[in-house]
Amino acid sequence: DIVSNKEPLLRRENIKISDIQRLVTQIQALGGEVEFTETDTLYKRAIKKFSALGRNGYLFEWMVAAEVIDIICNDDELRQSVAQVYHSVATRKLGSKEKQDAELDLVIVTRFGTLLVLELKTFEFSGDLAKSKEGSAYKKSGPYGKAIIVGPLLTSMVQTAKNGKTYPHYIVGPIQTQEATAMQNGIEYIYLDELAVTLRKKLALDGTR
Repeated sequence: DIVSNKEPLLRRENIKISDIQRLVTQIQALGGEVEFTETDTLYKRAIKKFSALGRNGYLFEWMVAAEVIDIICNDDELRQSVAQVYHSVATRKLGSKEKQDAELDLVIVTRFGTLLVLELKTFEFSGDLAKSKEGSAYKKSGPYGKAIIVGPLLTSMVQTAKNGKTYPHYIVGPIQTQEATAMQNGIEYIYLDELAVTLRKKLALDGTR
């Protein structure tokens, strides 16, 4: 962690100071705290708090939830396909008084009662977790339930080469391995900017599913 805190997020030699200042302003607008002067490279350690929500995972969940709502609301066919969207869903077996048996980040319920579960991960996760999310979607919705892991990267950040995929210098190992972990455990993984295409594919009633 000491090493990663010293890793530059943005270097002055390849980005304008005005763009760095804009990022700092945006973080502060979210309730975050940044120690930065115009002469500095922006380091991870300079960001004391990324938002008023505390954990970055919470912020990411709300960002994705807002994007999903926008995508659905701006697409007539998706609006007809979707009955409800729920955030932070705790479930338990029908008729059971026991504690919850699953916790799901974002659940999209279709008008047919099937579920599309979006699990939002900003850092590493285990293969067992990946399998459990797909299992939860199946248990709660039957064979038409589906779980997808949504990572924090954009497709433009990932370059594919002969020896594998490469990432920007500031993307740490646990984030780089997210996609491989999901694939090894048979669960679909998408980048953040693939949400709209994925929702159309999974939810639209035009035969493209």
